[in-house]
Amino acid sequence: MICCDCGEQEDPVPWRWLSVEAIRDSKFSIETDIWAYGVTLWEIFTLAEVPYQGFSWGKEFVDKLYSGLRLPFPPYATQDM
Repeated sequence: MICCDCGEQEDPVPWRWLSVEAIRDSKFSIETDIWAYGVTLWEIFTLAEVPYQGFSWGKEFVDKLYSGLRLPFPPYATQDM
């Protein structure tokens, strides 16, 4: 994977599951784990759709995530969940 800020080659990371804070600060916490868990639940309730489909890793994705891009409500989840 190429780092979006510096252009250097880095180890691959599961960017579709990373929170804004994890991408921005490269720091991981319970909160960033909860974000990743939420994306996993989203996958379950969409019957294994790809999160952020149509995006590829890069500055455009990161900018949109910083601007408030979020996954849509999954079709197989109820409001109670």
